Amino acid sequence: MLGLIVIWFLNRWMSQNMVWGLVYDKVKVELISNELNISLSAQDKNLENDYTQFFVKELISKAQKCNSGGFNHSPVDAPVSSNYPNLNEFCSSLIKSALQYKNWKLIKLKVPGKAFSGLFYVGAEEWMVVKYTLQNGQDVYLSVPSQSLEDYVTIIWDIRDKVISAIVPVVFISVVLLSIFMSYSLIRPLEILRDRLITLESKDLAVPIQTKSNFTEFQDFVNVFNELRERLESSFLQASRFSADASHELRTPLTILRGYTERAIADAQEGSIQQIRLSQMSDEIERLIQITDKLLLLSRADSGSLFLNLKQVNLSDMLNELVLDASVFQEKIKISSNVENSLLWFCDEQLIRQLFTNLYTNAINYNTTNGWVSISAVSSEDSILVLFSNSSENVSSQSINRVFERFYRGTESHARTVDGFGLGLSLCQEIARLHQAHLGIEVNALNVVTVSLKFSPQALV
Repeated sequence: MLGLIVIWFLNRWMSQNMVWGLVYDKVKVELISNELNISLSAQDKNLENDYTQFFVKELISKAQKCNSGGFNHSPVDAPVSSNYPNLNEFCSSLIKSALQYKNWKLIKLKVPGKAFSGLFYVGAEEWMVVKYTLQNGQDVYLSVPSQSLEDYVTIIWDIRDKVISAIVPVVFISVVLLSIFMSYSLIRPLEILRDRLITLESKDLAVPIQTKSNFTEFQDFVNVFNELRERLESSFLQASRFSADASHELRTPLTILRGYTERAIADAQEGSIQQIRLSQMSDEIERLIQITDKLLLLSRADSGSLFLNLKQVNLSDMLNELVLDASVFQEKIKISSNVENSLLWFCDEQLIRQLFTNLYTNAINYNTTNGWVSISAVSSEDSILVLFSNSSENVSSQSINRVFERFYRGTESHARTVDGFGLGLSLCQEIARLHQAHLGIEVNALNVVTVSLKFSPQALV
């Protein structure tokens, strides 16, 4: 902005000087042309079509002419100025000043003889004087008041200001629109790329950025991103394929091991150490089978190959059934519920049942002695909110922030006092995401843990 202001004033100063110089030169040319009765076509071509011609003609008609003897060729019917009642007195004073003037400047024109110009005072007034030497050696002085020149420069400058005042708003608006267009052209590809990165997930890696830029550098940037996206897609597919293949291949030998172990338990002596050890081994094999099943489900969710079997499900009945079963098997923990009737959700019944079971199991495992679990479900105009709350103790903020990480079970997992392997809530989050639901968790000051599931019942219709 400061640079524009400096350029504005510098341009104004330069323009004023250029206009003054142009008018000054034009007046000198016209004075000599009129004196010698020659046309402008014989003068320098640079001045042939000068736009000051219109202003200068009237000024030249008022010019005063004096010769070196003080004789003038203009009618003496009016005072030259307030200081001189007639032209003879003016010429005498002018020639007197001209003889003392030392700063004559040569006028380079294609005319016979030599011409000079000067700017000096005649009495109390400043005049522009052109001195031309005739072939007989006599000097002719052609003069114009400097104030008249300044008046014409002022007229030209006023026209220039009016033109600029009319053009500047148009130019300003054009510059603003051009800047907006340029900014849009420059920033739009980056905004598309930013939005794409914000919403980028592993299942969307196969979708390229469909944008074109007028600038090669930005288009190259988009192309590099698409190439990176393709490499990431390939890496994710390989990782998902490995996880799915490994889970699938592990399940078969683990199932066989479980069968042999159960047969060995049945053959062993009742209550013997060997039977106890075989039972422990069977429990670990069962844990491995559950891990492989959940890893297989998660890998399918990551690769986008987990398809939903959608249908209308009565959540009220599903949650009430869960509460009823929990009340039968849990004697030390109080189970309560507040579930609205006839809550319907268009979803995958098997996956949602698994989600609710995992949330309930997590609430039981991380509870206090003689604690409580509360399950509630309420509806609003466009959503349903399901809450699993339970009492807990010494829940750290670090644990809450990491509960959805795979295989994370907090500090309790080191002693393995809580059954599980850190995949339950991760799986719940994937199931919620597939159903366009939001799964969150929070802990209040009383160490009450609340897991919330919020969704639109018709989001997948």
